[in-house]
Amino acid sequence: MLGFQENIDVRRQKNLIGSLIVKSKISKFYAQLWQWLYQAQYRVSGWQPYHIQLTAAAMLLIFIAASFWVSPQLQDALSPYFSNQTQNNLSNLRSLLLNVGSAMIGASAIAFSLVVFAMQVNVERMPHGLFRRFSTDFRVIASFAGTFLIAIAIACSSLIPDASWAAIAVIGATWGVILVFILFLNAYRRALVLINPLQQLKLIVNDACRNLQSWIKRTRRITPLLKGIEPEEPTEGNSRRSTHDMARITYLSLHPHWTVQAQLAISHAMSYALRFAEQGDHEVSYEALKSVVAINHSYVKAKGKTFFAQVFMVDNPLVNDGFINNTLELLRQHLRSGITRGDEQHIEQTLQAMEMLVGVYVQIDYSNENATKTHALLAAGYLSEGVKSVVLHDMPDVLMEGVRLMGKSAHLLLSCDEPNSVVATAENIALLACTGCANEKYRPVTLTAFEQLAKLTFDLIRTSSHYIHYAIKQLREDITMVVKLFLKVPDTPLQRIHSTFLAPYFSVTATQAFLAWQRELINALSDAKQDDDAAKKIVSNFACWSKQLYISQKELLLLAVEKRSGFTFDIIHWIASVTKMLLALSNAQVCDDHIRDELWKDALWLIYVIDWIPGDEETVKFIESYQPVTVLFEAAMDAHSRECPDMAVEIQKIVVNWAFKAGKFQTGWATLEQSIYALVTLVLTKGGQQHFDVLKQQLTTRFSQEPAISQEIRDCTARDIRRKSETLYNLKFETRSVEYQMNRLDQNMLRDSLVEIANILSPGTSNEPGGKERVAH
Repeated sequence: MLGFQENIDVRRQKNLIGSLIVKSKISKFYAQLWQWLYQAQYRVSGWQPYHIQLTAAAMLLIFIAASFWVSPQLQDALSPYFSNQTQNNLSNLRSLLLNVGSAMIGASAIAFSLVVFAMQVNVERMPHGLFRRFSTDFRVIASFAGTFLIAIAIACSSLIPDASWAAIAVIGATWGVILVFILFLNAYRRALVLINPLQQLKLIVNDACRNLQSWIKRTRRITPLLKGIEPEEPTEGNSRRSTHDMARITYLSLHPHWTVQAQLAISHAMSYALRFAEQGDHEVSYEALKSVVAINHSYVKAKGKTFFAQVFMVDNPLVNDGFINNTLELLRQHLRSGITRGDEQHIEQTLQAMEMLVGVYVQIDYSNENATKTHALLAAGYLSEGVKSVVLHDMPDVLMEGVRLMGKSAHLLLSCDEPNSVVATAENIALLACTGCANEKYRPVTLTAFEQLAKLTFDLIRTSSHYIHYAIKQLREDITMVVKLFLKVPDTPLQRIHSTFLAPYFSVTATQAFLAWQRELINALSDAKQDDDAAKKIVSNFACWSKQLYISQKELLLLAVEKRSGFTFDIIHWIASVTKMLLALSNAQVCDDHIRDELWKDALWLIYVIDWIPGDEETVKFIESYQPVTVLFEAAMDAHSRECPDMAVEIQKIVVNWAFKAGKFQTGWATLEQSIYALVTLVLTKGGQQHFDVLKQQLTTRFSQEPAISQEIRDCTARDIRRKSETLYNLKFETRSVEYQMNRLDQNMLRDSLVEIANILSPGTSNEPGGKERVAH
């Protein structure tokens, strides 16, 4: 009985497993079926409406041809009904065809009247210049003419001479009625399109683009007649000569009206943008502004290689482009309208349109590799002035978006390997960053501006151009100027205003900040091969950025210390982090000897900025809260690991200077003691006994020359060092960098070294293991 029950349980389990497998297969089948359906739907939706209409028209023609092809069979079927005995049936058919044709004529007139009425009702939504264009739309008129002619044809089919024409008449009338309804539907849909502002804008853009394309075709056709004025082809000897399309320049100058329709389209689009922005329909207004950008893109393509760039000390009248100037001026006026009404979305959309125009004008071919992007710079200037005009109107969100757009425009200019072109935009971004110094509401603007300045600096380093000296210098000056102003804003330890809003450039912990991007870049450069030319350019730019970096950082550090700002922590760690990165970059394979020496020198001068910290008691107490000894120790250890012993020795000197500068005060941080631990650990880690002897000699000399440290502090420090040497086993649980490294040393050697230093500090307490009394030093 027990075995029988077990068999039943086994069968149930098998059935359950089988049902689960079947359900799983069914669910997978349904999932696969839905996937095929979605793929088919996606492919069908990918077809353009134009192709769908062609397919429908082709299918309709096929059905019409097939119906007439079977007309003989239909005639045989209808012959008995229209025989001589039933002559009245033929008369009835004629009457029916006449009545249907007459009804279709009336319906055509009524339908056309309704369509015209719908157009007239919506006339107030159109600019005056467009009403005539849309009220005489060819497709609407063609639909009316088609329905009218088909209705007349249906009525005329009643004139068939005898019953042998009955099948053709019936088929023709049937298809005539169907085609009339199709044309009615087409006219109705076309009317909806014509009164839809989005579709109207599309028609405006299409007409303008077609007109510009027609001028391109005309130019190409006439070019053979103007071959005599073509410029000399550039060769190796005259590679700097321009390659302008002189034939097109001549032809277009002879026809200055070639842009009239495009300019009219832009004015119509701007009229739409203003009207619907005032009505609050920002979707339509934004599409209108995008239409302006699309027309400008077609204009740039149509004009081709006929643009001229601004050249220093040369006045060329062909530089000015009336079409571009008119577009930018219309956008400026549109922006002013939005500012007057206080419409933030209106303003943001206008600024976005200006930024998109920068992207369009960047693509202009000036037929000269060394030409500046004159018109893109002009658009960027309009954008910057537009953003600055918002400052006085209490719109911080708009300013933030404007600063982002200015950063994007600068990146577009920089993508053309023109570093100097971003200088003006960077200065304007820095000016907008200063608004947070005067108004608390604008501090997010300062944060956004520093994000853009950090990105610009990083992209300048990554650019393929070697000529970034001027741009990187100006950008550094802009950043320094803003930081100096912002440090004058009162700061508190809890709010940390300075550190928060300057973080995009100076934060050492943020993952989306300047230093984080630099670390990723240096890691990539470290893996680059020695013959990588792109990596060599970046390394050279990196050296250019670090050149004289210590000057600005020294000013900022001293000002932060003077203001007792929490930003002091960030700037100290920023200096140490950049020093480590410069040393890491100097070890890359793509770094040649000259660049390596420059990086070492810049790193040394930068880390020595910390040595400029004043040595008064209040400053020392403030700085000690940020543990400068630990920061310097970590930098020195990193220098050792990078095979830069000379750099480590120099950092060690800074630690010694700080020990004597800050150790003479009772700060509560045991400055002198912690400095001794760092120094001993450094020399024992990489130097050994020889370097330790040098350290002892150095300390002995300094103590004899600088008796500023009181004997009480020296005695207490010596006792604490001896006590520490007796309890080194407790270091295995320490996580601080100095103590952690001390635990990795030979404990006996470390103990003896510490005792020797303690005896140098306080020879009179050399026989004491350490006192119980402590001074808060």
